[in-house]
Amino acid sequence: MGSNELGRNNGERLAVNPFNSNELWMGTRTEGLWKSEDRAQTWTNVTNFPDAFANTIGIVFVIFDPQHEGHIYVGGFGQEPYAAIAATGPSLYYTTNSGSTWQAVPGQPSSWNSTYIYPNETAPQSAAPQPMKAVLASNEVLYVTYGDFPGPYGTDYGVVFKYNTHTNVWTEITPSTTSVSPPPYEPQAFPNGGYCGVSVSNTDPNTLVVVSLDRDPGEFVILVWFT
Repeated sequence: MGSNELGRNNGERLAVNPFNSNELWMGTRTEGLWKSEDRAQTWTNVTNFPDAFANTIGIVFVIFDPQHEGHIYVGGFGQEPYAAIAATGPSLYYTTNSGSTWQAVPGQPSSWNSTYIYPNETAPQSAAPQPMKAVLASNEVLYVTYGDFPGPYGTDYGVVFKYNTHTNVWTEITPSTTSVSPPPYEPQAFPNGGYCGVSVSNTDPNTLVVVSLDRDPGEFVILVWFT
């Protein structure tokens, strides 16, 4: 798995089916998506999963919906991190039938908002935001952190989104100078890094914590409240 490689901070790549504890799913760096039905005694490759992450980062997370059997979300890097900026494919896929068929999550971020790009500084290292981590809240809102590079170092840009799995609506919730406490150092004259860690409250789906990545100088842990 490359425990000291780029992207070691992303995940989680391994997930257990909440409806069947014998069933495990694993996203790998170079060998696609794998499934075990006997608690990891044997594994089979999920060959119908889109060949979208054939690089050294691969599939970075697998998330089951504990309220709907057969619903799974899979995310990964759609671009080789050292490649020149070019068109990139979808980075999030889902299934509603336990993997019999897969579709790209509709409306997912496909380009960088130009307002984030600092003039006279390095451009984002990916054509579109690449998912780092994700968490599914009890109200079935999927929170996703993004960066332009897998980390844990070298990430220059990042955004945070939430996705309503019922309405297919994406909303950007990236922390800004008005929602961060204490505020970042001023002036921020260079790329301010990305975002990686994310966790949502078990008792309140509108409360979550987002952790920045490679934000220097400035605050590293950001607490975001939503009501």
